[in-house]
Amino acid sequence: MGKKKSRGRPPKYVRNDKGRPVVGLSYDEPNNRYFNTHWKSEGTPKEHFGNDKEEAIFNFQQWESQRKGEDFHPIEKEKTKKSVKITISDDFLKKDNETEDGFKERITALNLKIRNGEYDIKTSPLITIPESFIFAKARELILRDIHEARKKMNLPIELKGTFKTEKSITLNEIGNLYFDERRKSVSKDYKREGKMHWGEFKKVVKVRMISLLNEDHFDKYEKWVYSTAKEKEWSNTTINIRLSLVSRVLNRVFKEFKLKQSDREHLKNARECCSFYYADKPDYDPEPISKEDYLNILNNTTDKIYKAVMLTALNCGMKETELADIRIKPRGKRKNLDINFKEKTLSKPRTKTGVIAVAVLWDRTIEAIEEMMAEYQNDSDFLFLNNAGNPIKPRNISKWWSRERKRAGVSDYIKFEHIRDASQTVPIDRDPKLLFETRLLMGHNIEGVTNNYLHRRPSMVKRTCEIIEDHYFGKEKST
Repeated sequence: MGKKKSRGRPPKYVRNDKGRPVVGLSYDEPNNRYFNTHWKSEGTPKEHFGNDKEEAIFNFQQWESQRKGEDFHPIEKEKTKKSVKITISDDFLKKDNETEDGFKERITALNLKIRNGEYDIKTSPLITIPESFIFAKARELILRDIHEARKKMNLPIELKGTFKTEKSITLNEIGNLYFDERRKSVSKDYKREGKMHWGEFKKVVKVRMISLLNEDHFDKYEKWVYSTAKEKEWSNTTINIRLSLVSRVLNRVFKEFKLKQSDREHLKNARECCSFYYADKPDYDPEPISKEDYLNILNNTTDKIYKAVMLTALNCGMKETELADIRIKPRGKRKNLDINFKEKTLSKPRTKTGVIAVAVLWDRTIEAIEEMMAEYQNDSDFLFLNNAGNPIKPRNISKWWSRERKRAGVSDYIKFEHIRDASQTVPIDRDPKLLFETRLLMGHNIEGVTNNYLHRRPSMVKRTCEIIEDHYFGKEKST
């Protein structure tokens, strides 16, 4: 016996306004269009009947009837004994010189003849056109030529906004604009994670074009994020990163890129629908690394690269991402270098916000960097390179920290980010008036202080940097 062929899933047909399936017509939800279900099995081309349901049903039925050789449009018909189409003669029409009473008397006499079978009259089934078809054709006329529609319908028709039937920019295209073609480029790590989160959004909403997005889609994605967070035990920060990315992509593309007017309207509507409930963020309490733990790891470090990394992290209040992004050549259109070895200062934009962070470098930091750079000859734009001569990655620093921390006998609880916490808390604990300077060191946005201003005045944080060095190395410096 041959193997019995499996049937597979039954086709899912479109249902009309009465809930009855229109056999042979299906809906392609990702691409928002209707098509003939059995095009493969019947050996016919795949036809698209538009993306408006009522019009698609009509177009499909018309296509089906022509394919079968029928000579009429298959509009739904209702045949009843009372509903008939009557072909009448001029006898049933009112004559110009005839009075109302005379017309009624003559019609009454004609009706009596019809009942008695004395008058020959032709009848045929009455065709009833559904209201849905009438409105669909009116809509079609309006969209095709609004001026002609005003004349034929004698209505003051006016169109506002755009319509979902228009082909618009896709979610894929918007993602490519944001991650790959924006004026200010993003780091590879941010791009990798961002594309992953944007891909999750597209997979959940299941639409292709931006014109199809509505509030229900954003609500659906929000529910998915929170349910997944509960399942995978995501933190509130992780939840908010995913939600905020969606609104950030829509806003950035709308503001930065020149799109055709219909795409701008669609994108504007999507931005208005994009509203999320963000998870509460816990109050952040910085935990500075202790002097003992920091010096224990630093003094046990034999790698000149990571010794310079640790000193720069504490001196400038930086995490792994910022350290990996320090350049020794001009970046983009900026004339300023991130590091001025002659002036012993640092001035660089944070990768996350673009806000300038400044620092006055210690002699020990400069010496460690110069000793590190003497080990390799490389024409790279980046300051920190790995042993292979490639720009160091944030994850490389994290992996090294885990190994070195264990080798130095320091608790696994101590994170690399606690170094940045120390740069923030130590100066303020010494002198609360240094809060302003500390914020400049950390790269926090401060109203009234521009990036250009800070580029020229990194020495504003000199006192703060001296206090941090004094706390960890016991070296007093004159102010």
